[in-house]
Amino acid sequence: MHADGKRSYRLALAVVCSSGTFIRVIGPDLAEALGTKAVMESLVRTAVGRFTLARALPLGAITPASCARRLSKRASDHVSLVVDFHLR
Repeated sequence: MHADGKRSYRLALAVVCSSGTFIRVIGPDLAEALGTKAVMESLVRTAVGRFTLARALPLGAITPASCARRLSKRASDHVSLVVDFHLR
């Protein structure tokens, strides 16, 4: 309850949408349709394409050395694919 006596509510949504969906406006648009106001309190993006939150690294795990290892592995995978492609 607010100081002015009005009640407040929270709504949690899980949304699956395509790239380019402006998700931040869903709350205010829904509130406007109901004749009230709303603000987004938080937004957690759990996936973008093949990248998921479940497979994300903690910020502390991202170091120059870990990035170099990952890039090196990806580069060698790519080179292998290119070589295989040219051999066939």
